[in-house]
Amino acid sequence: MDNICDVAVLGAPATGDSLVGIASYVDQGRARVVGRAQGLVRLYAATPDGRLTESELFAPGADHMAHLLALAIARDETAASLLDLPFYHPTLEEGLKLALREIRDASGISVRDGRDGGDPPGASGGAGGALSADRGLTSPDTDSKRRSDARQGHGSRRSYRPMCGL
Repeated sequence: MDNICDVAVLGAPATGDSLVGIASYVDQGRARVVGRAQGLVRLYAATPDGRLTESELFAPGADHMAHLLALAIARDETAASLLDLPFYHPTLEEGLKLALREIRDASGISVRDGRDGGDPPGASGGAGGALSADRGLTSPDTDSKRRSDARQGHGSRRSYRPMCGL
């Protein structure tokens, strides 16, 4: 059976005053296209600057997003600084934007220089959206078959392990 979601937990445990951003993958565009539309990402950040400290991922493509977030945590990146970077469309990674925006907004940091210009066409609610078949985006994802061997997450507090058939 193909994996529906992967699981990863990175960083230091959240504190009581941590900022939290959540993104659902139930209606995320790329996840819908590849038939894996379920899961959740929860990001934690330090107050007051929104510096990422921890992430919990139970979503399709969590192995790729965990790599991105491990680098961000190790580099003391903030939610605002990550939103300044390009998010390609359609990707699972662009689903992180909703959680990053929640943290950025809670920290009171404004959008710089017109960055984070919103969602690309076909995205809905910051977490992706339905993509029509006539746009040619319904081909199977070449990464949909996950390996069953456990892999260790680098730079993480806990290990990453693919989860199957959820």
